[in-house]
Amino acid sequence: MASYFSEKDSEQLYKELIEVARSDNTGEESVVKPFVIILPDRYRIFVGRAKWKEVRIHPFKPFRDCQVDIYLVFSHPNLNDVKSDIIACCRSGAVASAIAAIIAIIGGAGGGTGAVSLEAFKTAFYACMYAKGITWASEIDVNLETENKSCGDWYGL
Repeated sequence: MASYFSEKDSEQLYKELIEVARSDNTGEESVVKPFVIILPDRYRIFVGRAKWKEVRIHPFKPFRDCQVDIYLVFSHPNLNDVKSDIIACCRSGAVASAIAAIIAIIGGAGGGTGAVSLEAFKTAFYACMYAKGITWASEIDVNLETENKSCGDWYGL
């Protein structure tokens, strides 16, 4: 796994700074305790384009076709170590089916969020990652992002 500056590392550094301050007669109160922020790596996969038909009440042009690109976004400080496993799991049967359900629900809900399908995806995804021996798989944050939503002109029958 990739290494990063942990909370334990921060505590150790603080203790060392206190010792230096004591030996220099600087005083412990002059030492500022380090603050650790761990920024997760982010990996985004394009999974498809949802399409749907919008309908409005209009006598001549009640319809238009819309679409949006859908991405799964994975976040974790050690993500680089498992990118190939993430890709492999996204291609596996149950996980791929969950991705298809997300696309179908977003398209069927007129560009809705697909949150229920995301939970089904996470369940299948984490099971796949655990099967690959990645014991910390459930620490990987998974979210949906959509972009490039576009709708065509209104038209009639």
